Amino acid sequence: MKIPNNNFYKRVKQALYYCSLGIYSSVIYLNMAPKANAQTYSDIKGHWAEECIQNLSQQGIISGYSRGIFRPNSIISRAEYATMLTKAFPYIRATRPVTNFNDVSSVHWAKEAISNAYTKRFISGYPNQVFNPNQKVSRVEAFVALATGLNYSVPAFPNQILNAIYDDASQIPEYARGLIAAATQQGILITSPKPRLKKRLISPYEPATRGQIAAALCQVKKLSGVANEYVVKPNSNPPNKQAGDVPINLGQTCTNKAIGYTVSYPVGWRTNSGDVLKYCQVFDFRSIQLRERSEDFDEAVYFDLEKVPFERILNAQSQGLREISREQTTVNSRRAVVIESEYTGLTILPKGVRSYKYLIDFNDKTLVVVTYQVKSQNYQRNKKVLDKMIESIKFFKS
Repeated sequence: MKIPNNNFYKRVKQALYYCSLGIYSSVIYLNMAPKANAQTYSDIKGHWAEECIQNLSQQGIISGYSRGIFRPNSIISRAEYATMLTKAFPYIRATRPVTNFNDVSSVHWAKEAISNAYTKRFISGYPNQVFNPNQKVSRVEAFVALATGLNYSVPAFPNQILNAIYDDASQIPEYARGLIAAATQQGILITSPKPRLKKRLISPYEPATRGQIAAALCQVKKLSGVANEYVVKPNSNPPNKQAGDVPINLGQTCTNKAIGYTVSYPVGWRTNSGDVLKYCQVFDFRSIQLRERSEDFDEAVYFDLEKVPFERILNAQSQGLREISREQTTVNSRRAVVIESEYTGLTILPKGVRSYKYLIDFNDKTLVVVTYQVKSQNYQRNKKVLDKMIESIKFFKS
């Protein structure tokens, strides 16, 4: 029993349509990168990732500089990282349309790779269509990019995983915690050996080096050559109880003047710029770049004002949804209902996907606030984030 969110469905259909255009108009790649003649680099002799770098070079995934050097300890830029990702994963399909970044010219040496890495969700841009191709990539950004582009599932209890493995787990930003835990569990996290410490250091804000990125790619592609002490071993005994060790910190606030609310959201998360939807309607731990008629639909939290009266939406029925729970409540003295539902497969969303949403009486309309259970999200934690955001919301006349 649930209201079909017609506006949302339209956006989903449009997103899928534009994604399909991007998929079928792009070049089809083979599952393996073409092999190339391996280059011998003079500056990797004795480096802990020497064999790995040679293996990647032979597959044409990485390349060095003039005079036969690789610079394994040099910091990697966003443009260089996009190039490595494009060569490493040619078989991954695009899932969002191409965008033109204002600071990446048509003759930029990495333009095609940047576009490729963006459409495959490895790397996102910044507000105002900016990519910052020369900006340094931090370690947390590097591993989040891999976990996102490779569509790793966020573990059920990421905070316990991180705290059990890393001495500096508390320094990992909120937006990255689930994906860093996913990368750790997949065995692709690379750190420096720290024999004096009981745990490893992830050093999230330190710049990533070319050698570290090469090692991570070798781990993903199951290529040999990375010294064992540099690879973080996955937690073989994952936690089996709810992690309550890291509180949800709603340290940011935004105001949607068009609808008429102010709401707080987690530190490190982003909200949409207002170019497509009105400012302060979509929230996620990643960069949000909505485009007209092609909005993504896997962000963490959505706000949508339905031009349908509360009672009508409340009593609507749909064969596409199976209601799991329903609870009446109030939000800032307004009538509201909290509903968790499961999709039956008769709608555009797959069977078994769950949604958790608030329906709030908004005069002759209904404010719908929802999170969806998708692979790129930690659904159970997002439900708690949503509850906290609703607690913080304040309404005013628009």
